[in-house]
Formats: sequence, C-alpha cells, structure tokens
Amino acid sequence: MRVPFDKYNGGGNDFILIDDRDSFFPLSYVDFIPKICHRSLGVGADGLILLQRSLEAHFQMRIFNSDGSEPTMCGNGMRCLIAFLRKLGWEGSTCSIQTGAGILLCQIDGSKTSIHLGAPRVLFKDFSLLANHWKMDVVDTGVPHGVIFVEDIDLPHLIDAARPIRFDSQFSPDGINVNFAEVLPDRSIAVRTYERGVEGETMSCGTGSAAVAWLAAEQFSLSYPITIRNNKRVAQLEVCYSKQYGIGLKGEATHVFEGFFNLDSNDLRSGA
Repeated sequence: MRVPFDKYNGGGNDFILIDDRDSFFPLSYVDFIPKICHRSLGVGADGLILLQRSLEAHFQMRIFNSDGSEPTMCGNGMRCLIAFLRKLGWEGSTCSIQTGAGILLCQIDGSKTSIHLGAPRVLFKDFSLLANHWKMDVVDTGVPHGVIFVEDIDLPHLIDAARPIRFDSQFSPDGINVNFAEVLPDRSIAVRTYERGVEGETMSCGTGSAAVAWLAAEQFSLSYPITIRNNKRVAQLEVCYSKQYGIGLKGEATHVFEGFFNLDSNDLRSGA
C-alpha cells in the first residue's frame, strides 16, 4: 500500500501526518509505526498522526508515539495537525478536535497555531525524589508531566536521571513524562523533556511546556504569556492562561516535506 504523508515540525517536535478521513490506514499495521518513525529506516519522526472524521467535533486526531504506543493527545502534534488542515483546504480560523483527552479548541493566526488545553490537573505535589534531592510536581495537561525546577538545565546527566523517574512504579502502569526547567533572568523558561513513547529527549514538548509554565506562574510569580525556550536561546512556544479556556499553547507549525511510504514491504521506502 502506497501511503501519502506530510511531515511537519512544531517547536522542534516533528510528526508524520496522514489524511485518514476515509479510514484507509490499516491499524493492523501499528507494529510498523516504529519503523516508519525510525530516523534511519523510515521517514523519521517523534510520532505519527492520523486526521480522522468525528461525530462530536470538526475532526478527530489519533497520535502514535515513535514506539507505536498511543497517548491521549499531543500539544505540538495538534498544532501541526491544524497547519495540515489549512494545507488541505480548511478555511476557518478555529476548529474543534476530538482527542483522547477530550474535545479541544484550536486556532490559526497567520503562521502560528494555538490550542486550548483546559485547566491543568495536579496529580502529585512536592513529590520527593530522594536519590537526587529534588522535588517534583506532576501535572496532567492532557498527558501527565513531572516538572522539576533546577538551577541549570545544562547540567550533565539530567536526561539519564529522567528515565528511572519516568518508569517509577508509583506512576504505573503508563508512567510519566519528565521535564527539567530553569527560570531565566528575562523570566522566560528553558525546558528539557524526556518523553515517554519516544523514550528519550525531544527538542520540544507542548503539553510539557504548558505544565512547566502553569507551575512556574504559581511558584515564581511569573506573568502570562510565558515564553518557553529549548536551549536558553531559541523561543519556541508561548503559553497563556484564561479562566474560560485554561492553558493555551501557541507557536509556529512548519511544513517540512511531503512524500509516501509503502506498507506492503518489509523495507519501508520513503520519497519526497
């Protein structure tokens, strides 16, 4: 089967997007997703997103991590999906997307896309990580995120330290994402994220950035909008908050290339 796709980048996260409104993508091929997302053997991406029809919203999003697991939603992935809809001919400035975390409102503003994630939900407060002498809050912004504020996110071995936290039995069975955050002198925040399903550090995480900003506003008296940076220099995302819509996430979503891959071969081939 020759499957057309588009690849998008949202704040450093990259995704394979497929228009599956006719439900042609065979989910029996879910075992191929890790190979499709593999950066040497396939297209290469943090995840694969299916655009589908919905009876409850304008559209539905199904997302699969690069390991083939299916989370409830993805902030940067949804922003890329909105840009993909524009490419497919959607002319509205807003739309609703059904996800495993509920129906979310999305907006298009020029080259930037934004989503409203609703009110964050605190799962754990001041969780003690005795091995590292850290305190961690765990917040659900569509998916669960552990947030640890540190003095310097460039400290070595932070991501190595994230893995046992991600798999800690107290967060079973699914585990959590782990975010390290540093409040910079200009009151923006530098963030590094270990994402479950990718099982490593990603260049950005939308729901993680939302969790970090929401906690930082409370703990460090930061004012919205809050700028999130991935390496203390590049501004990736803007996080806002309102009582009506909760946390909002805004940033660029860029079309990278389009092509196809074959699902009927053990050697998946991609071409632009």
